[in-house]
Amino acid sequence: MKRFLLTAVALAAACGASRADDAKRPDAKADAKFIQGAVSGSLLEIRSGEIALQRSANEQLKKVAQKLIDDHTKATQDLLVILKSKGVTPPDGLLPAHQAMVDRLKKARAEEFEGEFLKDQLAAHEEAVALFEAESKQGRDPELKAFAVKLLPALQEHLDMVRRLMTKGTRGTGE
Repeated sequence: MKRFLLTAVALAAACGASRADDAKRPDAKADAKFIQGAVSGSLLEIRSGEIALQRSANEQLKKVAQKLIDDHTKATQDLLVILKSKGVTPPDGLLPAHQAMVDRLKKARAEEFEGEFLKDQLAAHEEAVALFEAESKQGRDPELKAFAVKLLPALQEHLDMVRRLMTKGTRGTGE
């Protein structure tokens, strides 16, 4: 009986300590998906933007690509600071769907590249806006939630830029 009580006390103490630690760390279920999606999504934008700078002749598309690189590099740096403060190791690499987008862009024929880039950017930014909206409303970690709220307007701006380019067309230099 004493052994049972000691085990129960030790378990209760461990659970209490665990809960105290959890207050500092993102919720394993709710916020982990956000972290993975945010890191992978930003890496996707950076990599696909770099490819667009190399492969596109369209100056408007290149401006959008550079803005994506700049904004997502800053966002990734900000998120990594938050994760480091919590002792959370950031996810490594792209999600499979994001890696497939990068691979498609690398392999796209020249005449297909801009259309593929914009189609992927539309899908990626719709996904990112939904992810950041969910975190801003349902996230449990206050710092991650604030990060999502802060970044959401920029993601919506990116989505609008991509939609405008798609509507305008990408033939020629766009000048």
